[in-house]
Amino acid sequence: MRKTGTTTRLIDFYIQELFQNFGNPIEIIDTLGDSKELLHKILLRLKHEHSVNVKVTNNTLTIS
Repeated sequence: MRKTGTTTRLIDFYIQELFQNFGNPIEIIDTLGDSKELLHKILLRLKHEHSVNVKVTNNTLTIS
């Protein structure tokens, strides 16, 4: 079974939104699955690829 890459595109989208709205909260919503799992994957990507401080509140991320 071939993967569609939807999760990767969502992660890319939300990280771009975080940097475009620096300091403002972004709500993470996964319309195809588990928003908490998507949030976890975004946090992993931010940890490994970017040097930013991340505040997590429910399904909302804010970077500084």
